Order: sequence, then C-alpha cells, then structure tokens
Amino acid sequence: VVTVQHKNNAATKLIEEGKNGFIANLEQKSLASNIEKALESYKKMKNACKSAGNKYDLSKIVSKIEGVYLG
Repeated sequence: VVTVQHKNNAATKLIEEGKNGFIANLEQKSLASNIEKALESYKKMKNACKSAGNKYDLSKIVSKIEGVYLG
C-alpha cells in the first residue's frame, strides 16, 4: 500500500512504514520512490497487509457496533 502524507488523509494512520505500506510526501519523486519500494517488497509485506486489512473487515465492525447498540 502506498499513500500520501496529508493532514486530511486518515489512511496514514493505518500504515506501519515498511511493514504494511509506505507513506509518500505529496511530490512526484517521493511517490515514485515509494511505489518502487512497494513493488520490490510486496512479497514480504503481503501477510502484514492482509493482517492489517482484516482488522477493518466490515462484517466484524458491524457486529461490534450492533453489540454496543443491541447489547
């Protein structure tokens, strides 16, 4: 995963730099460099990315919210 650093980009809070993605500055060279790093390391990061994404599975989130409201 490659995302850009910006005050309104909440995705940066989900990234552990080098573990499940990369955060680029909002400039062409930084973005290109981080895309290259992601392409080079996607195999070793694959499981960490899946694991991070599973935390935000919609069905799990809905169940938790229902548990709060429905008891």
